[in-house]
Amino acid sequence: MEEKKLKLNILIAGDSWSQGEYDWIDEKEQYNHVIHKGLTYYLEQAGHNVNNIGVTACSNNDQLERFANTKLDHMD
Repeated sequence: MEEKKLKLNILIAGDSWSQGEYDWIDEKEQYNHVIHKGLTYYLEQAGHNVNNIGVTACSNNDQLERFANTKLDHMD
């Protein structure tokens, strides 16, 4: 008998930690970019539906507003 995998609908909200791993593009300008999607990547690889509405330097209030105004994929 084949084992059925649990598929979850997951929402990630937060600031820079929610975006994954960063690397510097320019040390002088201190500009960086995401080089790995982190938690989002691992959850998607495990077969889950993930909506990541996080934004770097975003406040809790901003996250609540984003949540209220975002059409979430897979979350009917």
